[in-house]
Amino acid sequence: MNRVGTVVVQAETQGAATFRNVTATGVGSAGIYNCPYPAGSGAFTVTDGGGNSGWSSTWSDCSTWPEPGQGEPGPDPDRNLALNRPATATGSQDVYTPGKAVDGDANTYWESANHAFPQSLTIDLGATRAVRRVVLKLPPQAAWQARTQTLSVQGSTDGSAYTTLAAPREYRFDPATGNTVTVPVDGSLRRLRLHVTGNTGWPAAQFSEVEVYGS
Repeated sequence: MNRVGTVVVQAETQGAATFRNVTATGVGSAGIYNCPYPAGSGAFTVTDGGGNSGWSSTWSDCSTWPEPGQGEPGPDPDRNLALNRPATATGSQDVYTPGKAVDGDANTYWESANHAFPQSLTIDLGATRAVRRVVLKLPPQAAWQARTQTLSVQGSTDGSAYTTLAAPREYRFDPATGNTVTVPVDGSLRRLRLHVTGNTGWPAAQFSEVEVYGS
């Protein structure tokens, strides 16, 4: 599709559709406008079936209609792009499921299958975003001893091909300093993946929160 106009998909009703191999150019504001009318009447589910390009962004303010060429509202540098987004993992232990790493509660956590490195956690941001830093947390309680996790950060726009945003290295989590580390990255991606190959404090990958920011 060439010169498609303001949006590619205008969804204002209930339903669902899967799009595959759709390339769009000349998108004025955002790829998807998904705002129920009337408000609260039910959402439309847009599924990315692969091979799509040029229209991964979603109009974020349903109180306004995007004007042609207006573009999506500028990113809030303090907005955690990973909060409550879908998360999957190569494995998890008991109740310590992937969603615990994006639920906004630093006291809950994801823990991978034990004694089975490498492990990975993948978060779908919902649309391609410019990402500048990733904040990783473990529970802040003093009961959590300091530990070092060896990991890399990867990103993908299509969920298939991943590029390395931060090369493998050791990151120390210490309850004395909040059990938090920040990883600078620079890339545009929809899916963010943490690839973990070691943990000195436990034989599994562990994160209580993975926060992703645009600046």
